[in-house]
Amino acid sequence: YDDDFFMNRLKQPAHTSRSDYATGLKRWLKYFPRDQLLVLDYKDIAEEPAGLLTKVLRHLGLPNPEKLVEGIKEEDLKKKVNSGLKSTVALRQSLRAKMENYLKPFADSFSDMRRSFLES
Repeated sequence: YDDDFFMNRLKQPAHTSRSDYATGLKRWLKYFPRDQLLVLDYKDIAEEPAGLLTKVLRHLGLPNPEKLVEGIKEEDLKKKVNSGLKSTVALRQSLRAKMENYLKPFADSFSDMRRSFLES
């Protein structure tokens, strides 16, 4: 299939709405106070799993989250589960560029919102 085939599908409302995290977060904020929501950076799953888990436990109100996380082995924190299958087919560079261009405004909007959450 050519690039347009995939781009037309990506631009369908069902797919676009799943790419627009900022709008989804705004929807949640209509019903829940900001302090009840925890927005995390995905890269911390791989880079700082202990720190990320500590943040989650603290947000949930568990006592001594640092102590709880200290008891988990480093290799267990970094173990991948439900990570899916690795694709052996590379995305065409022409399609990647079109997808990135189309999705950039969604990513930028969410990054701005996420940054405001991380700063508070």
